[in-house]
Amino acid sequence: MASYNHTCESFLNYCRDERRLSPHTTRAYRLDLDRFGEFLATRHPSAELVDISKEHLRAYQQTLAHLKPRSVGRRMAALRSLFVYAETEKLIECSPFEGLRLRIRIGRPLPRTLAQKTVERFFRVLYNRSTATPRAVLRKLQDIALVELLFGAGLRVGEVANLSAERIDLDSQI
Repeated sequence: MASYNHTCESFLNYCRDERRLSPHTTRAYRLDLDRFGEFLATRHPSAELVDISKEHLRAYQQTLAHLKPRSVGRRMAALRSLFVYAETEKLIECSPFEGLRLRIRIGRPLPRTLAQKTVERFFRVLYNRSTATPRAVLRKLQDIALVELLFGAGLRVGEVANLSAERIDLDSQI
């Protein structure tokens, strides 16, 4: 029967030698797996690899509540990879992650805003673009109108693309 620590060492060697993961990734896996090992040692000292269940994983995830969601996700992903390896190597019959739904909500980052100087430079280039033909003048005016609408109304590209003439009220000037 394989112990948790022995399986971790085998898995990390596999990651380094066969999967050829970077030393940074292997080191991160080691840290994440060691932390789960510490959790097991304090809460379930007699648990072997085959004894680890969904309940152990849920309890461990609850101890990570103080971390950011991305950190929790990374730690749980390292564990999932370890158990996939253990299952593939026939060290366990079934991974405790099988059928386990971990709810880790990783929020989307807010969009970055452009610096005012960048916006000013962008509009300056747009307005000062040379036009040699009537077609180029029309294209320049269309580009200006589109960019002014995007910036002025705070619309997204998809919203402008789906904008129909019936939805525009030029008389209200609001």
